[in-house]
Amino acid sequence: PHACPRATQAEHLVKRGHYTAARDLLRRARAHAVACDHPEAEARTLLVEARAEASVCDYHRAIQLIQEAQAIGGAWGSVCAHRALHNRPTVRSLTRS
Repeated sequence: PHACPRATQAEHLVKRGHYTAARDLLRRARAHAVACDHPEAEARTLLVEARAEASVCDYHRAIQLIQEAQAIGGAWGSVCAHRALHNRPTVRSLTRS
């Protein structure tokens, strides 16, 4: 099971192109993760948000979110960021500077 069900729901919304609904859900998911002191859930939420931003071609914001997730999630954030980047070659090329 995922650490953050709202992030999982938002991920499905992103895949279907419902970015506004996904952002709202991710905002609530991140607030909940912070309130519960759950850094892995917070990092996962940031990575799903990064995917949403990359899907609408806001690569600068996507990179910022990935870097924030890596800083919060430590090793877990790095592994998930790698997976997130694997699905987005354009973002991957931008983060290799």
